[in-house]
Amino acid sequence: MAGRPVVLGLLLFLIPSALILILKSSTSAFVTSNTAVLFPAASLPIYVYAVYWAFDTRRALAVRVYRGQAQATGILAFATWFSGYAVIAISNSPNPQLNLGVPVIGLSLLLLSIFYFTDATMKAARRSDPLLRDTLLWSKIRIPLWAIVLFTLGLIMAVVGYAAITNNTDVLNGINDGTYGNAFFNFDFNYLINLPFIGVVLIAAAAYRAKWDATLRRHFLWLAFGLALYFILFNFNIPGTFAILFLGVGFALYMAAHSLAPVGRMQRIIE
Repeated sequence: MAGRPVVLGLLLFLIPSALILILKSSTSAFVTSNTAVLFPAASLPIYVYAVYWAFDTRRALAVRVYRGQAQATGILAFATWFSGYAVIAISNSPNPQLNLGVPVIGLSLLLLSIFYFTDATMKAARRSDPLLRDTLLWSKIRIPLWAIVLFTLGLIMAVVGYAAITNNTDVLNGINDGTYGNAFFNFDFNYLINLPFIGVVLIAAAAYRAKWDATLRRHFLWLAFGLALYFILFNFNIPGTFAILFLGVGFALYMAAHSLAPVGRMQRIIE
């Protein structure tokens, strides 16, 4: 019984991948012209399964910080899918309010979910540490960092949302071109927006300290695998691989959520 969810996850990755390869090899024009429909049809099942498993695992956990970690994994999976859909499908819309505004909002939500996931993971990692070590003084710096991240991403989403609602294409085009009009917006959009990526360093440090914990180790390994695929996806632009890699990220997030399930069983025994 324990292997059936993993088998289902594999099928949700392999079957859409195979169908995409078949369609692209035979009717590539059809795939290109119907991206807005085919992309969610192919990718949504594995991401929904990841979200479902994360929240179902959350219900089974007894300790609050572990429930938060599972919940953050589910939110991260949804935000990853939405940002990918916004970039691939919505960015091709002829409506500038959609193709310029929604991808930026999708990216902002993804960055916010990354930081939320980092916060939840750092608290869970400290809870599982027998010495309760505060990795990189996270408990002391998390509140100021949260304030900066919320202000930064909130400002970006407010500006983009206002520009989209008022059909201010000058602002939207400026954001798309990287010209923001004043020094403050330039600093916010180009530098402060990268703050959530501090989570890569923090989670790596937490993973090193949690190397004795088999459950967290598997969780971190699958997250690292998903992060590597995501990095390849958006930085190397390998022709014909986007959909497969994106499905691979979804499968990695599902496995990261699935790996937390043994924590729930242990907690029920302990409690």
